[in-house]
Amino acid sequence: MLDKSVPHKFVFMEKSDPAVYPRYDLPPGYSFCLFHPGLEQDWKSIHREVGHFDDDAAAQRALAADFLPHPALMARQMLFVCHDASGQTVGTASLWPGEEFGRTRQRLHWVAVRPAHSGRGIAKALLTRLLDIYAQQGYTDGVYLITQTWSWRAVNLYRSFGFQPYLGPRPAGWQVGNFDADTPQAWQIIDAALRTSQG
Repeated sequence: MLDKSVPHKFVFMEKSDPAVYPRYDLPPGYSFCLFHPGLEQDWKSIHREVGHFDDDAAAQRALAADFLPHPALMARQMLFVCHDASGQTVGTASLWPGEEFGRTRQRLHWVAVRPAHSGRGIAKALLTRLLDIYAQQGYTDGVYLITQTWSWRAVNLYRSFGFQPYLGPRPAGWQVGNFDADTPQAWQIIDAALRTSQG
């Protein structure tokens, strides 16, 4: 779940060695599937549950802007996790091209697990499978992700996969806020929250 008690700022993380990452399997009773028509509502529902969107209309706008124009890519690189007993989709994440650095690079995009199924290693398995897809598709442009201070709990997960804070100049395609001022402030917020949580 998001922690909206802290100030909201975005941060970038990069992985310089996409071929090196830990391997995690899904827990028993769960399985992967790639996007197919009909899962649009599942994507929106999952992200609304974790707090990424306040309503269906906002989720639909994000889905339409990022994904729906590219159905063939969705079928290869938008991943879901299904709870076998109920048939419910409980998690999703995508490997998706991004232009924030002024050229096309692959990014981990819109990672989410329903709260009722969190803490079971599903997010770790999703990241493992997405990096497998990166290798299978023959990408060589490096992997990055954009996260936020509200998602500070996820930072240790990303770090365990080799993602490190991007502290360089403002990426050429990024137009949100004051990147140079916001980035160090955001990492101070994230690191303080992590220290507090670890007690």
